[in-house]
Amino acid sequence: MSDRYALYYTLIQNLPKKKMLESEKVKLIQKAENLTTEEKEAIIMLIYEHAKNLKDFQEKDLPYEGKQKGKNVEIDLKMLPSDLCWVISRFLNVVSKE
Repeated sequence: MSDRYALYYTLIQNLPKKKMLESEKVKLIQKAENLTTEEKEAIIMLIYEHAKNLKDFQEKDLPYEGKQKGKNVEIDLKMLPSDLCWVISRFLNVVSKE
């Protein structure tokens, strides 16, 4: 079995080339607030898979200055690179209940 997260590699195809605007990141954060635990776990896995592609990433580290808070992981979505924000945005569009 592969150690790659297939959903990430599906969502990263043909991303917009432009940088995600701060206003778009705010909307992204607002959408992410109402996710189920499983959907939040999927986002963490997307973030982790993206970080694994960085040359200086250590697998024991939490990516993008993430913090462990008990059983929870907190990552500030505003700190993520635009390409990863676009991946998360696509994921949120798929799971959106609107």
